[in-house]
Amino acid sequence: MGARGLDAFTLKIVALAAMTVDHVGALLYPEALWLRVIGRLAMPIIAFLLLVVVSALVFVGVSAGTGDNSYAVINAINLGCALALPLLRGYDGRRGRDFRYFFYAYYPAHLLALCAIRALWF
Repeated sequence: MGARGLDAFTLKIVALAAMTVDHVGALLYPEALWLRVIGRLAMPIIAFLLLVVVSALVFVGVSAGTGDNSYAVINAINLGCALALPLLRGYDGRRGRDFRYFFYAYYPAHLLALCAIRALWF
């Protein structure tokens, strides 16, 4: 029996963690570009899981919230997307655990928590 790869549940947890780091950077520490780079792992993973494609994914764009069209921002986005590729390559097609309601609830809950933290401490 060969080594097992990553199932969809594991990729979702990685994407969820990266998205949270990205949103912490966007809402609490906007000057910390490295948090946004880590956060760029989430989008290609989620896109991959939605489309279940085998080809490499490259996404170029600038966050509308930054208003910054500099090459530094674009390069940070590209770097974050490129860092996701080894994870996607490890995807083995298994579905993994069924935690769909956790994932549905997590997105609005983490944004509410971060907005509350920002309102209270920043």
